[in-house]
Amino acid sequence: MTRGRSASRSGAAAAEAGCCPNLSGGRIYLSFGERLKFFLTTSGLVEPAPWVATDPNANILYDWTEFARVGSRIFINTTTVDMFSVPLTVSVTEVNGTTRTEGINNSRAAVVTGLTNLGSDWSRLFQTRADGTLLRVLAPTHGIANGTFSSTYLDAYIAAAWTYYQTRTLTIDTAWGPFTGTVAGTNMTFSNTTGGVVGTIPRPTTRDVFGCEGAIQPAGQPDQPGILAFGARVCADVSPRHPVDQRARHVRQAADLRPGPVLPAA
Repeated sequence: MTRGRSASRSGAAAAEAGCCPNLSGGRIYLSFGERLKFFLTTSGLVEPAPWVATDPNANILYDWTEFARVGSRIFINTTTVDMFSVPLTVSVTEVNGTTRTEGINNSRAAVVTGLTNLGSDWSRLFQTRADGTLLRVLAPTHGIANGTFSSTYLDAYIAAAWTYYQTRTLTIDTAWGPFTGTVAGTNMTFSNTTGGVVGTIPRPTTRDVFGCEGAIQPAGQPDQPGILAFGARVCADVSPRHPVDQRARHVRQAADLRPGPVLPAA
């Protein structure tokens, strides 16, 4: 069993993949004990979705890796956006022999223990088969949707952060350069280094943050790529992309916040 979540890329590795030059997205599934069931409809492929109770793969232990290819580059990650089931790592090797491997290097037991220790909301995300096998831990967004996870779990933390930055400046370092933001009312407005407005983010809900959607990804902004990059950094900071390493961030209090932090990437 390989382990971990990661994001690795290498143009050289893509050249050896023997696939189409551009592929917007694909998945490699790993199942244990039983083959996964896939279906085709007139709208396309129906992928496994165990957060839906009637999904035919709900009682199968499995996980997956996602990848994309853009020209000579390959992007691959062992996503835990929807769920955690099996700790995986992925590796990319360039033609010069350099290999990059990233992912969740903790054991499955350590990840499960870490999530269990977060409390009852997280324990209700566990899905166990009738024979006692723990199949997966769903992402909070799916728990919110099916009523097993609190839809206000992060609300107090979010409100405290918005209050904190009413009198302080938040600095975000992105691929588009550093942005600074302050809060007025319920809106946080960001500017670039020349003072131009990047965009405005209303105070998000718990689901917005966990799902990287809604207020965190606003449309129609002056610098749309820039504001989306900011939203992605917020999601990376508090959402369960790394179930063990990130768990402390879910329960930080307002006193833990500092003026002008650079939020860590996922």
